[in-house]
Amino acid sequence: MARRILYLLILALTLFFGIKHYEELKLILAVLGRGDWRWLLAAAGVQFLWLVAIAATFQACYKLTGVRERLTRMVPLTTAANFINVVAPSYGAGALAVLLADGHRRGHPAGKVTTAAYLYMIYDYAGFLILLV
Repeated sequence: MARRILYLLILALTLFFGIKHYEELKLILAVLGRGDWRWLLAAAGVQFLWLVAIAATFQACYKLTGVRERLTRMVPLTTAANFINVVAPSYGAGALAVLLADGHRRGHPAGKVTTAAYLYMIYDYAGFLILLV
């Protein structure tokens, strides 16, 4: 019952946001309508490949800690974790909460999931450091 109320609340907030920002949404749709569909499709494809790359990196970190998970399972999980990090910037703690909740539900040890998440963060920051230098 609580989950249904939460979904209804999310739907109501989405509708409220859409109504409140209707003119801005019309402008966004107009800009997308004037765009070249090939570039829009290419951008969507690159975005999808980036999400798959994040999922593959998380999968490798999971594998390092002894947790086996399919890539098809990791793509929606890491997409949700990335979304939480964007919506509530918390230096990865929001993503860690998503990963831990999923790991608990699937029977993975919390320590291994946490270690895998921090390994990902270390690799992510190390890669960014290489770009800076």
